[in-house]
Amino acid sequence: MQQAIDPRSAWQRYQPSDASPWDLKKAGHLFRRAAFGATWEEMQAALRDGPERTITVLLQGREDREADALWQRMSRSLADANVGGDGASNTEQLSAVWLYRMLHSPHPLREKLTLFWHNHFATSNLKVRNAGYMLGQYELMRRHAQGSFRALLTDMSRDPAMLVW
Repeated sequence: MQQAIDPRSAWQRYQPSDASPWDLKKAGHLFRRAAFGATWEEMQAALRDGPERTITVLLQGREDREADALWQRMSRSLADANVGGDGASNTEQLSAVWLYRMLHSPHPLREKLTLFWHNHFATSNLKVRNAGYMLGQYELMRRHAQGSFRALLTDMSRDPAMLVW
């Protein structure tokens, strides 16, 4: 039989203890919830850094100019290829690029939240049929992923992909 949980203790900040140590199991759980998993090196860094520093890094992301520049080149290329066409043929590429970014982003929490908002504002290129619009919507959700829901909702109400949908 399961014990009743005291609401006051349930909302307390986690503090490692002998009874509840910061270990691979807890770090792995955090990375599955706030990211798309973690590499062995990231797990070892989390154990070394402790829960507070690990959470701070997940919330703020890491700066990685090389990864950001790669994303900008790939997305610009997809957007440029869409000019003058319906963009439907670029959606497989767009999906692949987005998946790559989710898995290799220096800011995995932002990517996880972007996917959450994409599932919430459920559009699809099956109806939108424009990779440029879908890319723009992705960028909109990514820009607002950790910000104000009001601002996200306002921008989504004007988004071309949402309007087509």
